[in-house]
Formats: sequence, structure tokens, C-alpha cells
Amino acid sequence: MLHGRRFPVNDTLETAEESLGRLGKYTLLRHIGRGGMANIWLAALQGVQGFRKPLVLKRILPEHSQRSAFIQMLIQEAKVCSQLQHNNIVQIFELGQVNGEHFIAMEYVPGWDLLRVLFQASTSVTPLPVEIVLHICIELARGLEHAHTATDAMGKPLGIVHLDVSPSNVLLSKDGNVKLTDFGVARANFEKGVNAFSGSQRGKLAYMSPEQVAGQTIDRRSDIFALGVILYEMLTLKRLFKSRSPIKTMANIRAANIQSRLNRHPEIPEAIANVLRRSITPDTSSRYHSAGELADDLTAAIFDHGRYTSASAVGRFIQDLMQKEAIQGSSNAPLQSRTLSESWRLGLGTKSNLIGSLRMSEATRTRTEHLKIRSAQFVFKDQVPGRKDTPMLYSEVLQLVIDKAVKPNQLVSVNGAEWRPLREITTMAEAVSEFIGSGHEGLSTTFFDRFAAIGLYSKIAAERLTGRLRLVREGLVREIIFVKGRVLSTHSDRRREQVGYWLVDNGLISDEQLAEAFSNAHSYDERIGPELVRLGFIDPQSLYQHLKQRIIEAVCDVFTWRAGQSVFFIEPPPVDAVPFDLDVLPLIGRAIRDNFSDDAIRGYFSRLGNPRIHRSRNNPFPIESLELTATEFRQIRHLTGPAIPVKDHLKAASVRAPDERRAMLVSLLLLHQSGHLMSVQSLPSKW
Repeated sequence: MLHGRRFPVNDTLETAEESLGRLGKYTLLRHIGRGGMANIWLAALQGVQGFRKPLVLKRILPEHSQRSAFIQMLIQEAKVCSQLQHNNIVQIFELGQVNGEHFIAMEYVPGWDLLRVLFQASTSVTPLPVEIVLHICIELARGLEHAHTATDAMGKPLGIVHLDVSPSNVLLSKDGNVKLTDFGVARANFEKGVNAFSGSQRGKLAYMSPEQVAGQTIDRRSDIFALGVILYEMLTLKRLFKSRSPIKTMANIRAANIQSRLNRHPEIPEAIANVLRRSITPDTSSRYHSAGELADDLTAAIFDHGRYTSASAVGRFIQDLMQKEAIQGSSNAPLQSRTLSESWRLGLGTKSNLIGSLRMSEATRTRTEHLKIRSAQFVFKDQVPGRKDTPMLYSEVLQLVIDKAVKPNQLVSVNGAEWRPLREITTMAEAVSEFIGSGHEGLSTTFFDRFAAIGLYSKIAAERLTGRLRLVREGLVREIIFVKGRVLSTHSDRRREQVGYWLVDNGLISDEQLAEAFSNAHSYDERIGPELVRLGFIDPQSLYQHLKQRIIEAVCDVFTWRAGQSVFFIEPPPVDAVPFDLDVLPLIGRAIRDNFSDDAIRGYFSRLGNPRIHRSRNNPFPIESLELTATEFRQIRHLTGPAIPVKDHLKAASVRAPDERRAMLVSLLLLHQSGHLMSVQSLPSKW
């Protein structure tokens, strides 16, 4: 079985190093991809006399290997699935541990996940035949019925509820077999310390039931609701509840107005429409009470439809459909390739509400991979002007890109590999994508340090710019989103700055709570915040205040930078950004007071040649916006009158009290960089 998202699924530099190895008695054959918290491998169980059985191993990612909550999720999946033996459920063979690494060995299903099939059907404008849709849903219902009614060896009901029935967790083999997988967030009666039928919600938001969204009591009928949503989306190739806003998605789910959608699709046979009405309803008492009952009604609908199908026919249709994917060049992955995390990373578009309107977004790279690419050797096929034809390091190539000395389509080889356009080197593209032609209007790329930060922030605020400030230095890429000169949000590739980990590190949530929220949101950036609120792990006001503090830290951190690069892109703000509205100007004064010593400020003006300064007649913005201290305001009075050298201002301040001398230095630097003080000439003298 292979679990699914990014197309194509290629080995990364991190995984290529260990692409052939062993994990206990299993031989790792090929890395397939990632599954949220885990790496997914195609492996083989070796035996005597050439015995060889292909299977899939799921291993905890290195960054999660020390977090008990993620290990417990893997164990939970193994424990639940080990109780289930059914043709429509992926089988678990073993839960193991080697050298402290937990893994589970799972059934190998060569094929595709349903989300990938729906994507291809929509983009190729190939509707799924009704009989194919009904066959798949009947098989899923049979698998769910088995899980819901499973008992232990003593006949005691296990009370399993999947809680994450969604297209990405439905596997379709090349033979037409239908398998339900990923019971990692399932609930069961044998969970220690957890009420199996109430509490926080899990699963993908767009397939949750109204009671899940509301945090109410849940049971098997929540899985039936999700299956009804899948049935609708397979028939129409349109999303049912998904919206750009999680709040809007939740509102759509609570209303669950399936009739209004059915009115738009009169082609759906009435027998199937009745199944949708009874499965997709907010009233749990009116909903199907068992998946078996739903399967029976769908079977009856097949008879009404008058066209029958078989597993082999389903397999042939799916293979023909997915063959178009290979022809169109939309995937380089082998037909069986699939990674657990593919589906949620696709980020379904909602403008047209079509499943095919997918917006591909790269997953966050691990620190290990970034370190590997930064230590790699780059060789350009065509000689770069002014450079010898010798291997270059990542930092050298990055500088060439920023200086626009190379073009995005120039061919490059990394560590002796085949020639590829520079823009296709994934990690490089992530780090400098905006510098290699993003199509947005950008201000010039400039050298950036903590002194330049004062002027840059002041310029953005004064001109009320809207866009994205990208700051790059070795080992870090940070973006700050501005709307009319005010900070909207920040993003960083540094792990400790990502929202989920930042909240854990600051003691605001636990590892376990982050793991549960991650199982639903599958992201450690700002999208994890609404999930934590929905789960009741943090209240909205507290989350807002702490995330605001996180943004302030990120904005002010650049006042410690000694060197870097900056570029500002004029563009609309992202629609899914967390809506902060932070005035950056007061932060500048605070940052100078906290990070700039007297000697550093004196050195700044010394490097400028002790300029003559005077107050500008046209202030770029009101000085009051800087929120100067009372002492600093008093020092400004000494800056009126004719232009005189900075040296003379400081000499006059030297006879004042220490706090006044400090205030004068801060005021001089702040007003000079923000455009309130103008230089009229330089006097090249030492002072």
C-alpha cells in the first residue's frame, strides 16, 4: 500500500542517501514519500530460498522521533488495524522497533489513492461512471461496517470509529481492489485514558461531520457522513463543503444543505440522491445507523441503474484514466507510487470548487535536507561570466542568483547529477524563488543588515506599501507580509519559528496536543492555529496575543542581523494569511534601544563620514508614530536649526546625564534612517 500526495514523488537528497538499507529483517527498496509524521518506504521481507514479499514500512520522521505523541499515533494505527481482517482494509503485519526507531509493516497496494484519481478525472474532464462510483463506495462501506462492528477475542465490541474517512485514505489498486487505510487518528474502546465517543475532533476538516466540527459526541455515524461526502464528490467531481476559509468550511458542514447541491445536479439518479440525503444530514437520528445499511441501499441503486461492474472492470478503468496522467506528463512517479502526505498537501482550490483546480504547494523541507543541499557542489553547464568553471557551494550560487548573474533556466549539475534548470533545484527554488523571476514587481534586491532594517521598515510604513518583504541570510529565509505599511503576518523556514513548535516551546500547548492538531491540519504554519482553537487546546484570544508576540519577535529579530539580502515584492496579500494588523514603527525604536550599543551607533555615523544633518522639511510620517520616549523627544529639540555635524550634537550631549546621552544617540540613528534627518555633506574626519 502506498500513501499519497506530491506528484511526482521523487527521492530527496535526504532520502537518496539511505534509499538502500535495512530496517531489521526488512530491506528498504525505495523511498516513496512522507505521511505527515512518517517516512513511507517500499520494502521487502526476505526469507529462505529466495522468499521475498513486498510491503510498505512507515517510519517516524527524524524530527518527530523523540516526540511521544507522534509515536503514540503510529502505535494507535497498528493496534487498531491489527484487530481488523477485511478485504477492504489495509492490513498491518507488524509494529516494530529497531535502534529506537518505531515502524509498522503494512500491506502493499500497487495503485493510487482516490484523491489522485479524482484530480486526474477532473483535470482530464473524465466523469467517473456511476457504476464505478457505486462499486467503490459499496466496498468502502463494507470495510467500515467491519471496523465499526469488530470485536476482540472475547467478543467484546471494539467500538472503532475511523474519524478520517477521506479520498486520500482510500486506495485503489490496479486490480480494482478498494482499501481503506490510515487508522492513525481512529478511536476505539481500548484507548487508555480516552473516551472513545467524545472529546476533541480528528480528521480532515472538509470531511468531518457536523457533530465533529461542534465538538459533540461522535460515533460511527460520523464516518458514514464522510462517506456520503466522498460519494457526492465522486459523482460531481466538485468539492462539497471545502472553502478557502476554515470558518466558512465549518459553517458549510454545520448547515449540511445537500438538497441545494442536488438541485444543481439533476443527472444524479433519485435512488442515489436519496442515499446522499440520508447520509449527509446534520440530524444524526435521520442518518444511516450503519455502513452496512448504506451499502445495501447503494447495491439496490446499482440494480435501478441497470449497469453492473466488477473489480477487474474498475481496475481497467482506473488504469486507463491514470495512464492519461503519465501521457500528460503530470507525474513522473511509477504507477504504484503514493505517499501518505500527498493528498493533504495538494491544497484544493475553491474558486470554481472543482477537485481538479488543485494548487500545488511544496511541503516544508527538513533541516537535514537543507543542510545537505547547502553542502552540495554546483557546476553550471555554461560558464558564468567572471567565474572560473569550478564547483560552487550553495551560498555562492545563491549570491549569483540574488545578483542576477545567472538565469533561472541555466543548466546546473548538483553533485555530478544530470543537468537541470536552476529553477528546478527544489531547495534552491524554495530559498530564492522570488529572486529568480516570480512574476511580481519587486523593489531592488539589496544588501541588508540591522541598520538597513530601520530604513527599510520606515520606507514601507511611510509609503503604506502592500506586499511581501523577503529576507535571506545563510540558514534562514523569512517573509513579512505588509498591508498598507502594517504587518499582516510572517513566515519562516526555521523550524522553531513555525507556529506549532513555537507554541510548544513556549509551554502554551503540549506535544500531544500539537500531534493531534497536526493530524488534522497537516501543517505547522499559521493554519495550525485555528485547528488548535477548534480542538479546545487554546482559546482564540490567547492564541491571537501569543501569535502577535511571535510576529513581533520575528520582525525585531532582523535588528540583530550582520548581513543578508532583502527584496520587497508589490503584490496583494495572501487570502489565507492570519489577519494581524501590527504597526511596525513603534517596534523600530524598541529594537534600537535593545540591540544597538552606543559604540555601534557612533560607528554607524563614523562610517558615513560624520555627516552634517538637519531636520527634514517634509517628514515621511509623523514622528509621534515612532513612539519615542519622553527623554528622546526632548533631545529632538536640539536637532533644530542649521545643519551641523553629528559629532557636534554628540559632543553637546556628552555633558548631559547618561540617559540623555543614550536618548540622543537613539534619536539620531532612528530619525536619520527613517528620513526625518537629512545629510547635507560629509566631513571626512575621525572623532
